[in-house]
Amino acid sequence: MTQKAKTEDYLKGGSLVLFVFVIVFYGCDYLASRKALFYKLYFAWENNIPFVPESFVIYYSIFIIPFLIPLFVKNKRQVNSITIKLISAIIISGFFFIFFPTILGYDNQDINPSLVKFNKIVTGNHNLFPSLHVALATIIIEALCKNTSKSNKWILLFFLLALSFSTLFTHQHHLLDVIGGFALAISLINLEKFFMREPTIRS
Repeated sequence: MTQKAKTEDYLKGGSLVLFVFVIVFYGCDYLASRKALFYKLYFAWENNIPFVPESFVIYYSIFIIPFLIPLFVKNKRQVNSITIKLISAIIISGFFFIFFPTILGYDNQDINPSLVKFNKIVTGNHNLFPSLHVALATIIIEALCKNTSKSNKWILLFFLLALSFSTLFTHQHHLLDVIGGFALAISLINLEKFFMREPTIRS
């Protein structure tokens, strides 16, 4: 597969994922905001998690991750695999955002009002469970780890861990949101492995 062909497949898949994300993520948040009932999916002790504004650097580094795909993936099949899993994660999350809208439970959302307001515009108000931030990052990084060295895998996994913690230290998500994001991603990854496994030939 030539670099040009791989880049074209990447751009097509990326454009489709972006389109679905914008429609589902912001559309669901709008529909959820019109509801009267919101769920509180957090623990009281989570208010002890410190608000660390510097964590937004790591938090928004998620926008860098998709650009790593063409540097690691080897063929169209892998690009399509990532695309399908990302879109699936977005659509599944959309159902939760609409039918199970949640709210943040942090008491100190007024520490930096302008920063909080900006993030509400970018991240929405009720798109919390499961964390798409975590789910999408996990799907992409798992795919990248298949095509790199052992040392790079540890770097990618450490980055994923830091990104996941950043959702807590920026007070954009709660612990169960993060767990839900991991669960969604791992479920889709394992589901793909199940359907793509080689059939067992019995003698």
